[in-house]
Formats: sequence, C-alpha cells, structure tokens
Amino acid sequence: MCGFFVPDLASLPHLPLRPFLLASPSPARFGFPPMKLRPLLFIIAACIAGSALRADEGMWLFSAPPRAQIKAKYGFDLTDAWLDHVRLSSVRFNSGGSASFVSADGLVITNHHVAADSLQK
Repeated sequence: MCGFFVPDLASLPHLPLRPFLLASPSPARFGFPPMKLRPLLFIIAACIAGSALRADEGMWLFSAPPRAQIKAKYGFDLTDAWLDHVRLSSVRFNSGGSASFVSADGLVITNHHVAADSLQK
C-alpha cells in the first residue's frame, strides 16, 4: 500500500469538486503530437541530428598515423619521437582500465571508476 492519504472531497467544501490533477489539461491541448507518433518523430529527429555530427579525428594506430592530414589541417608535424613519447606515456591497469602518466614521479590521470577499482584492491 502506498503511504499517502486521499481525503474525502465532500468533507472539504473549500476544495473544488475536481482535484487539480484530474482537471489538468491534456497534452494535446498544448500541441503535443499523439502518443503513437512520438517514437516515429524521435527516430526522425535522431537521424537528422546524427547526420550532422561527424568525428573529426578518427582512430589510427601509432604505427600508421595520418601525418599528411594532420600537417595540412593543424600545421603540426608528427615526429617519431613525439609518437613514441605519447605511446610510452600511457599505462594499462590489470582491471582493464587505462591512464596516462602526467609526471616523472608516476602520477597518472584516469577515470574515477578505474581509480576506485584500483584503490579497493
């Protein structure tokens, strides 16, 4: 049983005959589409929004970076030394999480759930 009390409306003369929740206007009065059309409209809106979004960077291996594209777009030259530095600054925990070294003392930056899992062990 729920934990709320519903008074007898006849015993409360100062209240209107119909409570507010029963007298509230239907969503159709405000121009909302019918319930049957809402999933279809949601799918159409998601397709339109999704077609306008594209990832810029893509994914690539350290052994085959798109050097010419990065140089043309950002004016940054990917050297082998820079790629080795980035590759060697990443760490993989036994829990499957990943992190990156941010100091020579071994300080890493990672997600909260990865750090919490490592601290619990």
